[in-house]
Amino acid sequence: MRFVRADSIALTDSGVTAADVDPAVAFSALTFMAVAVPTGRAFLQWKKDRDGDKPELEISPDSVPDSVKSIFEVLADARNGTVSGDLDAELADLMDEPDWSNVNRRLDDAVKKWCQGCDAGAGNPLYEQQMFNVLLSLIRNVREAPYRDEFANHYRRIFSVDRRDRSEVNDVFVRLETDVRRDAPYELDVPEYLDFRGATPTDIETTLRRLTDDHNLVILGEPGSGKSTLLRYLALSCAQSESADPLLPVFLPLRAYAGGEDILIADSALTFAEEELQVAMPDGFFEDALGSGRCLVCLDALDEVPAVQRYDIVRKVERLAGRYPDSRFIVTSRHAGYDDAPLGEKIFTRYDIQPMDDDGISAFIDRLCAGDRERAQNLRNVLNANPSIKALASNPLLLTILGLVYREDQREGLPLKTAGLYKRAIAELLNDEDFEVDRDTRNSTFFKYREDILVAVAYYLHTQGSETIGRNPLAREVARFLINEDGINMGAREARLQAQAFVELAEQRTGLLLGEQVGRATEFRFLHSTFREYLAAQHIYLKHFSDEPDVFWEEIKEHVTDFRWREVLLFLLSGFSDDDEEYATFLTRQILSSGDNTNASDTKWRITTHLQLAADALINQAPMSAELQREIADRLARIAKGVDFPLSVGVDVVARPAVDTLSAIRNAPETAAVALTAIATDSKVHPDTRMRAALVLGEFSIMATATSVLSDIANDPTLGAKARVAVARALGGLGRTDAVVPTLVAISTDPAVADGVRVDAARALGDFGERDPAILTLMAIIDDPACLVTDRVAAAGGLGHLDERDAAVPFLSSVATDPARWGINRVDAARELVRLGEGNDAVAALAAVAADPTVHDRVRRSAAQELEGLDERDDAIAALTAIATDPTVSNNIRRIVVRELERLSGRDGAITALTGIANRAAFGAAARLTATKELIRLGERNTAMLALAGIATDSSVRPRDRSSAAAELGHLGERDTSIATLTAVATDATVDDMTRVSAAVRLEQLGYKEAAIATLTVIVGDPAVSIRMRVDAAWGLGRLGDKKTAETILHPIADDESLGDFIRRAAREALQQLNEE
Repeated sequence: MRFVRADSIALTDSGVTAADVDPAVAFSALTFMAVAVPTGRAFLQWKKDRDGDKPELEISPDSVPDSVKSIFEVLADARNGTVSGDLDAELADLMDEPDWSNVNRRLDDAVKKWCQGCDAGAGNPLYEQQMFNVLLSLIRNVREAPYRDEFANHYRRIFSVDRRDRSEVNDVFVRLETDVRRDAPYELDVPEYLDFRGATPTDIETTLRRLTDDHNLVILGEPGSGKSTLLRYLALSCAQSESADPLLPVFLPLRAYAGGEDILIADSALTFAEEELQVAMPDGFFEDALGSGRCLVCLDALDEVPAVQRYDIVRKVERLAGRYPDSRFIVTSRHAGYDDAPLGEKIFTRYDIQPMDDDGISAFIDRLCAGDRERAQNLRNVLNANPSIKALASNPLLLTILGLVYREDQREGLPLKTAGLYKRAIAELLNDEDFEVDRDTRNSTFFKYREDILVAVAYYLHTQGSETIGRNPLAREVARFLINEDGINMGAREARLQAQAFVELAEQRTGLLLGEQVGRATEFRFLHSTFREYLAAQHIYLKHFSDEPDVFWEEIKEHVTDFRWREVLLFLLSGFSDDDEEYATFLTRQILSSGDNTNASDTKWRITTHLQLAADALINQAPMSAELQREIADRLARIAKGVDFPLSVGVDVVARPAVDTLSAIRNAPETAAVALTAIATDSKVHPDTRMRAALVLGEFSIMATATSVLSDIANDPTLGAKARVAVARALGGLGRTDAVVPTLVAISTDPAVADGVRVDAARALGDFGERDPAILTLMAIIDDPACLVTDRVAAAGGLGHLDERDAAVPFLSSVATDPARWGINRVDAARELVRLGEGNDAVAALAAVAADPTVHDRVRRSAAQELEGLDERDDAIAALTAIATDPTVSNNIRRIVVRELERLSGRDGAITALTGIANRAAFGAAARLTATKELIRLGERNTAMLALAGIATDSSVRPRDRSSAAAELGHLGERDTSIATLTAVATDATVDDMTRVSAAVRLEQLGYKEAAIATLTVIVGDPAVSIRMRVDAAWGLGRLGDKKTAETILHPIADDESLGDFIRRAAREALQQLNEE
């Protein structure tokens, strides 16, 4: 349990029965105490007295099992002062310690003192560690609790476009789909879909912890798809989670670092806590949490970073993920522009927000209508009766706007275009009758022109590349508008007064412009970035309302390839009325043709960018001539067919997006259908592309062409059998199985076809009701020892699906239990047995695979996961333990398995495994160091320190690893071993230069100034050390105060023209930074 109030932290039942308690493992740093109280009563409590002045530690020994009472007696005696000191007073002092780095040391000293005079505790390191863990967790959670509470309060309420809806973030309505390539050269064990809908905060936090054990996440979505809301929801779930050791959320907007500043997460989190949440946190607290892997770092809106700086920000984020490998990172971004500077696939797994499905839309409408069932059903009816409007409703923001502007009694229907929706929403927000203003305000000039002012402010912000504007800059922009706008031409003094009044009204009223406290200042931003983009488009439209189309083009042409302006341009083009078709047509044609005038080396991507923007304008219902619509569709078809440039980069990269774009042109279905038909009926086009185009034609109800094309592909003997089976299945989905059954029979019985494809064909026959030919093929493959076992297992699974269990089960059991078979085949066979209800054989087989050291690590872990999925908890724990304690297992898999073991068996099982790893040289230094970090996270400080000391002092271990172990010891307060090891490594001439300098710098970072100076002096004086490393060492000396020696080393290097530019520049930069300090 975690308790979130700072003045009442109770330590209660963790779910372990009293009979299970072992005095040696009675305390848990994760759940405070891993012991049960049969009555469920609290037995340790930190609270304040009635006056609220003096904190107290309240102990109720009567509620504690006899096996652990003695340690409570130590606490009770310490509290009463009979041992040594006043526990309440010392703990209260620790609760207020301003520097978190001092807490471990001070608490360690206090615990040693408290344990003196107690027979059970005196001189007993295990006892001392147990008490240390309990009290450190108590202190940490007391210090965290106000932050978690205020963080939750800050992010709980969402900004809604409807003032009637100020609901809390209490559910999520979208699901995520991964973009991981299943044929990637590196294997990623991630689910294909993520669906948090209806889950509790604890469930979500647990899922995030498991999901991000191996990889961080990047979440992509379209504007208004709910990226930031989802991220806030995930962060909020961690803040509210009641799991044993919930992740600590940190939320940072990436736009704050667009100016080139380093992303200092710990400093930013501390500033946010103190200035925004008004919660005092100790220095070093967040750095400790990040380093120990307790944080969920939420980095919002990568797309809001200017394109020229995005690559730099992406690399900084990747370095942060590397610096804090045990903490979790989630980044959000729009799709547009992301692929130009993506996060590394080996560090971040990509998930895309999917459009809301019908269930999500329905649930979202229920929330929008706040219990008004009749209004909710009426809105559903309107959407179901208007496909064009319902297409908009799959976007959460647009559905919210639909709910805002929907009125049952209105004569005019809902807008069919996105731009029309925003126009109506802004009118609703600006003319809300529920918000009272006095007569003077209502009659003021700024109030009458409030929409025009917002248009000007939005354009100013967008051109500045900023999301927010301060109070005074906002007032200046408003005054500038009032002075310069034709028809107003207000004097400067009056304009200033009215501008101040506008700002004050914006602070009071939650409308389009929101005022937020950022420290002591007020920052204003638009309700959602898309409102700013729509209003910026309105500025362009109003500014050039009476101009010719070419004047519009001069205004926008520089922004065509800038992804920050993409939505602005789409709002502009789709906002033209049908009467302005000439304008939209001219501008879209200019966008399209401007992509033809680029350098040849840049042609492919520029054509894609310009064409995609023009096509999106068509999809967003920009009024344009039928001729231009056909040209756009034709260009997309040419790309899909590989006419304009070869598809060497891959069909999925080029052709598939082109077909997908055509499928989205629902407002001009005839035009899209002509292009799709040209793709589908061209025999030279890739079969996958043709099939995709034909399926879209089926969605357009052009069934004859769709089925004809699919039949041609499926029956084309020149194509690969695998592709033909896939097409046959697609055709069956359209209800035309008769056209492909002969083809499937031919493929399934053709010995020249790969056995796996024959199995697929036979299973498709079975799905289409053709049992006899399907069974004959599947039986033949099972009985053929020349076939791959993988294919024979799949065939047996197909037979089982056809209720031919007598033939399937014996074969599957024989594979699953045969130790001579490959592990992956045994796991696959066991999965098929489970599907057929033969769980007992499957469990035994999976347990054997998981325990087999000759099987690949990931396959063994997969077997253990299958056991867990079968509710075979004990077998899963045994399997995970075997994997974790096998020295041949990769370090990465072992770390993941230990976390899974902890989740299933509790901390004791994980600690046992980790202790064995940390103290066995057979595992290698890297695995042992990882184990010690996990032990520290679990509160086993002394155990970790013993293992680290063994690594640090072992001369057979690589110097780099000894240095890492010594640094960890230093962080834990073990000064002597840390200094001795780091000094030995730094001054050993046989060690490589980089490791020596790194050891010296670690001495500096740990605060061992004298030792750092001594080692750095040795390094800079060693002529065998490389010049580059001597520069770093000299810079370190300068930072520590010995600038004279540093400059003596650095100046000659900086002035030596015989050296390379890189080394000289490094020396000059070091000198410059030393002079600035």
